[in-house]
Amino acid sequence: MVTFDQWLWRHWQHCQEKKVVVKEGLEVCDIPVEELQKRWRVQVAMQTKPAPNCCEEEVVHVMWERCVLQEWMQEEWMQVGHVKEQFDEDEDMSFVLDQHATMLAEMCAMWQEKLHGIPCLWPMSQDWEPPPEKLVAVASYHHDLVTNGSSAVVVDDDEYEDSSDGDNGDELSWTDFEYELCDLDPLSSPVHP
Repeated sequence: MVTFDQWLWRHWQHCQEKKVVVKEGLEVCDIPVEELQKRWRVQVAMQTKPAPNCCEEEVVHVMWERCVLQEWMQEEWMQVGHVKEQFDEDEDMSFVLDQHATMLAEMCAMWQEKLHGIPCLWPMSQDWEPPPEKLVAVASYHHDLVTNGSSAVVVDDDEYEDSSDGDNGDELSWTDFEYELCDLDPLSSPVHP
């Protein structure tokens, strides 16, 4: 078993050997030691300088992401409303859109909690989120979940009645609707960096 004294002595010996190698290398080098030390100080200063700049760049990037997130949510919410107007008579699509709107409201409620301390990089519209009554309903629902300890999906039976007979017309409109939903994908959102 190696004691601390032995380890320290070996470590000191190893450092002395490296010191000798460095001195031999400096003797062969035709650049004076003072010049090398000057270059070393400049190199150290350059290596430590980017750290604060990276932090500032990251803050700007986070503020930019917040703005893009708000724009995406605003566009997504508007598109859900637009598609709902197009398929006003179809109860199945209305149900799916209501579920999608609820998911957006849940995301928005979660984001509001996390984003409130991050300022926007540019002026933003204040109506980027779902209506307050939708957010209150989502918050109430999540409070009930936490209180009851369940994670059931809420389906409002009053708004949705299954009246489709499954004919080909419904399948075709469902396919069209799926393409509409693909347009709501955040990656295909019209909001660009």
